[in-house]
Amino acid sequence: MRLGGHSPTSTETHAGESEAERSFLTPIEIANRQKARMAQLQAAICLGSLYKYQGKLSDARKMLTPILACFTPGSQTTELKEARALLTEL
Repeated sequence: MRLGGHSPTSTETHAGESEAERSFLTPIEIANRQKARMAQLQAAICLGSLYKYQGKLSDARKMLTPILACFTPGSQTTELKEARALLTEL
């Protein structure tokens, strides 16, 4: 799965979500439907980083925590380490 945008932006749509936010929400939703947990986590890390940049720390925690909970505790992939580190920063 290819992620569309990775740099934070403040361009808003009529629904109040930025283009960057939408570019991560869509892959998260698709990966969730397909049970592609690692792809979902990768997009969630990007969205969590965007939320952190925007000061939406609570939104980032609410979005990232349940996705991380799908993984076996103690797993040590690069993505899981990155997601846990981001969650700690929030």
